[in-house]
Amino acid sequence: MLELEDIATKQRCAAQVTEVSNQLHARNGHYSFPVGFAMAAEIALCLLGLYLLGFGHVVPKLLGLALLILTLQPTLKFVVGLAVGIRYAYAYLWYFEPRFKMAYGTYLLCSHKKRVLFQFAGSLGTPTAFLVGAAVLNASSLLQSLCLLGFIVTASMQVGAFVAAWFGVRKFGPFLLSQLTTPAALAVELRALR
Repeated sequence: MLELEDIATKQRCAAQVTEVSNQLHARNGHYSFPVGFAMAAEIALCLLGLYLLGFGHVVPKLLGLALLILTLQPTLKFVVGLAVGIRYAYAYLWYFEPRFKMAYGTYLLCSHKKRVLFQFAGSLGTPTAFLVGAAVLNASSLLQSLCLLGFIVTASMQVGAFVAAWFGVRKFGPFLLSQLTTPAALAVELRALR
């Protein structure tokens, strides 16, 4: 019975939690724009990147890889988020990187297993893009090696952030680690799940 009451409480408070979360986030002064427009652009750029990877020449392939590196992670995370019930309030620029501000109340309504799936999906994007680049740029050993190096560096950063958060590291400089990188948020959710 306690679990049902907890769900009912979460459902009653979800909109208020989202509103407070959005107000706190707005204090950062990020330029924001409608989530539908931003996600359509993100998906279009991701698909364009995949299309360009199919060209025979190296320049379009490199442009396609750059687009894939920038867009695969947020696209995966956004789509999986929608599938598990997470909604988004708006998109914003964090320095040069487009990000999506989730409606935090909808995130809290999800089970820990769904949150883990969401954070795991977000952890796969950038390393996977580098692996795709290594496979597509196999005619040039230098470019293929650079892609493999990119995979190793990004995967190492992901694993490092996960391990740090797993062992209780909360901040990296002035930033909360779990807000800075998806693998750290994954570690936080896995710790809560066990």
